[in-house]
Amino acid sequence: MMAAIGDKMSNNILQIFQELSYAQVTDSDDIVKVWLSQHNSPVGFLMDGCLEQPSEREFKGIINPCTKVELTKVLLGKEEDIETAISTGRRAQEEWHSQPKNRSRILYSIARNIQKHQRLITLVENITSGKPGHQVRDVDIPYLIRNLYHFAGWPLVSTNLDDCWNPFDVTGIMIHKDSSSLSTIPWRIVEALAVGSSVVVLANSECYLSVLLFAEVCISAGLPPGLLNVIASDELGFEKLSSSPNAEKLVFIGSAQMAKSIRKVSAGCGKDLSLHLCSRPVVIVFDSADQDSAVEGVIETLIINNGKTGVKVLLQESIFSKFHSKLKDRFKRLQIGLCMDKNADSTLVTETASKECLIKLVDEAQLEGAEIFQAHPVSDSGFPPTLISNIQTSSVLTIKEFVPGPILFLLPFRTPKEAITLANNSLSGLSASVWTENISLALEVSCYLKVGTVWINSQNILDAAAGFGGCRESGYSRTGGIEGLMEFMKPNWQFSFNNGGQVHQKFGQASISKDLLPSFQSDEATVKMGVDHTYKLYYGGAQKRPDGNSSRAVYNSKGKVIAYVPDAGKKDVRNAVEASLNGQPNWEKRSGHSRAQILYYIAENMEQRKNAFVAQLEEMSGKTKEECLQEVDQCVSSLFTFASCCDKFGGTAKETQLYGMVITSEEAVGIIGIICPEECPLLAFVTLVASAVARGNSVIVVPSEKQPLAALDMYQVFDTSDVPPGVINILTGSQDHLARCLAEHQDIQSIWYHGCSPDGAAVVEHASSQNFKRTWVSSIDVQMWYKPSEICVKLMKEASHNKTLWIPMGEIFAN
Repeated sequence: MMAAIGDKMSNNILQIFQELSYAQVTDSDDIVKVWLSQHNSPVGFLMDGCLEQPSEREFKGIINPCTKVELTKVLLGKEEDIETAISTGRRAQEEWHSQPKNRSRILYSIARNIQKHQRLITLVENITSGKPGHQVRDVDIPYLIRNLYHFAGWPLVSTNLDDCWNPFDVTGIMIHKDSSSLSTIPWRIVEALAVGSSVVVLANSECYLSVLLFAEVCISAGLPPGLLNVIASDELGFEKLSSSPNAEKLVFIGSAQMAKSIRKVSAGCGKDLSLHLCSRPVVIVFDSADQDSAVEGVIETLIINNGKTGVKVLLQESIFSKFHSKLKDRFKRLQIGLCMDKNADSTLVTETASKECLIKLVDEAQLEGAEIFQAHPVSDSGFPPTLISNIQTSSVLTIKEFVPGPILFLLPFRTPKEAITLANNSLSGLSASVWTENISLALEVSCYLKVGTVWINSQNILDAAAGFGGCRESGYSRTGGIEGLMEFMKPNWQFSFNNGGQVHQKFGQASISKDLLPSFQSDEATVKMGVDHTYKLYYGGAQKRPDGNSSRAVYNSKGKVIAYVPDAGKKDVRNAVEASLNGQPNWEKRSGHSRAQILYYIAENMEQRKNAFVAQLEEMSGKTKEECLQEVDQCVSSLFTFASCCDKFGGTAKETQLYGMVITSEEAVGIIGIICPEECPLLAFVTLVASAVARGNSVIVVPSEKQPLAALDMYQVFDTSDVPPGVINILTGSQDHLARCLAEHQDIQSIWYHGCSPDGAAVVEHASSQNFKRTWVSSIDVQMWYKPSEICVKLMKEASHNKTLWIPMGEIFAN
C-alpha cells in the first residue's frame, strides 16, 4: 500500500517536472480571522483614534471575491459621521502642522511598524481585493514602505515653503471601488500627513479593511488621534464629502464616471480637487526591441492590479506575427488561481456587470472579424486574460476609453509617427511604455506621447521620489516627490471663490445689456476728432471683427463712454481655439531660449510705448499718473521675470531606487483660457499671459471687462515682437459668457479664472467636468501682481504638467 502511494507521488512529481508547471501552494488566512475577531461585526469607523460603532447605520457585507465567502460586515457612514470626522481632523491639525520634527519621526515609526506586520497587511489585501499574493507582497507593500521612509524626511527639508505656502487643514480622500487600496494609500495619505494636513478617508466597502488596518498601524506607531479618520462609504457619501463646506482639499481615486459627479457637486465650493482616474495603458513595441523582454512587460501590464483594465499594444508591422505568437505561448503559461495561491499570476475575479460587459465587447469584436485567443475559459468566478488581434482602429473595443478587465488587443503600425498617432488617439493619458534598443528613438517617441508617465524597456516601476499621474481624462494630479507634496499646500496669497456650491445653469449665457447700445453722449471726452479708433478682437495673429457684429461700451472713472470694444461670443471662441490649435504645437517645440527672446522683445517694445499705455490706464481707471506709470513699469519687469523662467523650469533628475535615469520633464498644458481680474487691468493681463506662454502654451485671454483698452492695444506690441500667430489671442466682451464658453470647449486643456464672480467660478468648475480640464479658480491678493518672483512658482506649476521618464540601465553592469 505504501509503495503504491510512493509510486503515485513520484509520478505526480515527474509529471510536474516534465510539464514545467506549478503545483498549488495555498497560504493560510488564520491570522486575518484572528484580526477580524477583534472587531465586532459590523465593523465600525476609526474616529479620533478609536473604533466607533454608531447605531442606525446601514451595513454591507465584505466578501472574499475568489471564494465568495463573507468575511465580515462594515457600517456605512452617514453625512453626520463625515462632518464629525472633519471637525475632529481640524482640531488635531494645528498642533500637527507646527511640529515638523515630530511629523518626521512618526512617519518613520509607521514605516517600521508596517514592516513588522507585513504578513497580516498582505493577507488582508489578498482576501479583500482578490489580488494574487505576490503582487501585494512584492509590489504594494514595498512601495508603501518606501513612501513612508521618503516622506518622513520631507518635513525637515521643506520648511522653506512655509513662509509662502500653508497646508490644507483637512484633506478628504475618496477611494473608489475601481482602485486597489494598498496601491493608493501611499499615493496620497502619506503626503498629506507629511505636509501637516489631517486626513479623512472615505473608502469603498470592498477596500475598507485594508485602509482600516493601515490606520490602526499608524495609531499604534504614535500618530496622534484625529489626524487620520477612516469611514466606509458608498458613492452617496463621496458626494456628501465633496459638498461639505469644511473640507478644503479633495482627492478622488477611481473611475471617470464618478469623478464627473464629484467635480459637479464640488463646483463653487472653493475646494482644491485632485483626480487620479482609471485609464488604459499603452505599450509600443518596435522591431528593434528585445522581444522576449517586451512580452514579459506586456504580460505584467495586463495582470498588474489583477487585470482590472485592458491594455492597448502597438506592434511594428515587421514583427507583428512573431510577437503575436510569443504572446499566445505566454498566455498559455499564465497561472490562474485563487488569491491565496502563492503561485497564481492572476485570479479570475471580475464583477458580474464587468464580466457581462467584457463578454459583449469580445463578441462585438469577433463579429467585426477580430481573432480572439483565450488560454482559459470564461468561468463563474470571472473573465480570463484575453488576446485580441486583427482589430480595426474604428472598433468599439479600440475606441472605448476604459475596458474593465484583462483584455489585451494588438494594433500594427509602420512608422514611429503612426505609432505616436495611434497612442495619442485617446481622451485619456495615464501611462505608456516604449520597447526598443534604440534609445534615441525611445526618447523622441516619449516626448510626443500625451501621457504622464513613460517607461522605456520597463513597466510599472514607481518610486516615492518621482511623480506619477496622468493628463487629459486620466486626471491632472501627481503623487510622489515635491510635486505630490505641493498638491496639499496652498499659497497664502490665494483666496478661493465660494458661493456654497450653487451652480446657476443660465449664468453666463448670452444676453443683451445696455452696454451693447450706442451712446448719444456729446461730452468732449467721447467726441473725438479725426480717424475713429476701431477696436477689434485679436486671434490667429490678426485683428478680427466679432462674429455677432456687436460692440459694448467702455466707461471711464466718471461714467462717460470712452470707446467701444467687440462683444465676442461662442463662434469667436471657436475661431480663437482653432487658431491656438494651429499655433501651439510649434510654439511648444521652440527652445526655452527662443521663447525667452520673444518675451524680452515684448518687454522692449512695451517700454517704448510706455507713455501711451500710461495715458490709456489713466483715462480708463482714474488713477494718478504715478500709479499708472508704476503699473506699466511692473509689466515690463514681469515680462523679464517670466522670460527668465522659459529655460529654468524644464525638469529635474530624480533620485530613485532604479538603477538608471528617472527624469521629470515639465511640458506645456496646451491651450489655456484665462479670465483676468478687474484690478491691475494691464499688469494682471501681462503677468498671466507671459507666465503661460513662457512654458509653451497658447492662450485665449479675456481681459478686464470694465477696463480692456490697454490689453487690446497690446496687439501692436505682439505683432512687432514676432509672436507667432495663434499663441496669444484676445477676446473682449462679457467675462461671464466667455468664461462659460471657454470652460465648455473640449479642446481647451485648462482654465485660469480670476474674474470677480463666485457664480462664474462655480460655472467654470461645473463645466470642466465634461473633459476634466484643469481649473485654477481663485482671487489673488492685489499686491502680489507687483511681486512676480513670489508668485512665480505657482504660475509655473499651473502652466505645465509633469511627465516622468523611466530609463533603466544595465548594458555594462547588471545592477
